[in-house]
Amino acid sequence: MLYAGIALHKRTLAIHTVDAHGALVRKADLPTQRDRTTAYFAALPGPHRAVVECTLESGGRVTATCRGTFVAVKEGHPAYHRW
Repeated sequence: MLYAGIALHKRTLAIHTVDAHGALVRKADLPTQRDRTTAYFAALPGPHRAVVECTLESGGRVTATCRGTFVAVKEGHPAYHRW
C-alpha cells in the first residue's frame, strides 16, 4: 500500500507519496488538472490511499478547513456505489 498526502491549493497540488515504512516514493507539484493528477497515480504500482487537506482563507484568516481520505474500491465492494 502506498500513501499520498495532497495539499490542495487554488491552482496547484503538492503530492508526496510514501510506502508503508514512510520512505518517500515520489513527490510532485502539479497544476489542478484531472489528467495530470490521474497520470501521477497511474505511474505508481499497487493500491493507494490519499489524504487531501484544504483550508479556506479570507482576508488573511483561515475560515474553514477540511480533510478527506480516499481509497479506490472495485465494483462489488460495499462502498462502491456510495459516492
